[in-house]
Amino acid sequence: MTQNTVKPIHTTAPSAATIQAIRERWARATPGPWGWFGHVSRTTKHTAIRLSSKANGNIVMDFKRVGKTNDAQPRFGRNDLLVGAREFVKYEVGYRQQIDAIDHPDAQAIACAPADVQTLLEALEVCRKAFEALQNAEDLKNSIVRAEVYLSAPLAEIYAKKAVQEALFVLGLVES
Repeated sequence: MTQNTVKPIHTTAPSAATIQAIRERWARATPGPWGWFGHVSRTTKHTAIRLSSKANGNIVMDFKRVGKTNDAQPRFGRNDLLVGAREFVKYEVGYRQQIDAIDHPDAQAIACAPADVQTLLEALEVCRKAFEALQNAEDLKNSIVRAEVYLSAPLAEIYAKKAVQEALFVLGLVES
């Protein structure tokens, strides 16, 4: 590798498109923070549990008993009404009854939450390492003594370029 070639220090950063997809998914969902609310009787079987917005009380999801069994189906909000999840299902294939998605913004956000959190934690770690690299480059630059200027300055410049390139990469301003 030549000195003029600057490669990202870390390559686990999610793409700008991935971060944008996460932003858009959560922009469509009910605004948070969310919390679990409801009532569970200590003397009867009555239970009413819902996931709601703590900000405005809008119900994100609740459950409704179906038939005479103990089955319950989730319901999601649509136009200030709670609608059964079956109205939003996407079938895996047309000739079977298996579903593979619920086409509702809150259901999609819930389903994607673990992966979104993992992606954002990875991005945070890359940012943290890029910041450390910038600090190390600055420390190296500041520690150069006059006698070593001609030997150490090019090395400090390479580290600084790598750190800046990584920071730009993490922010989605350059391609890897």
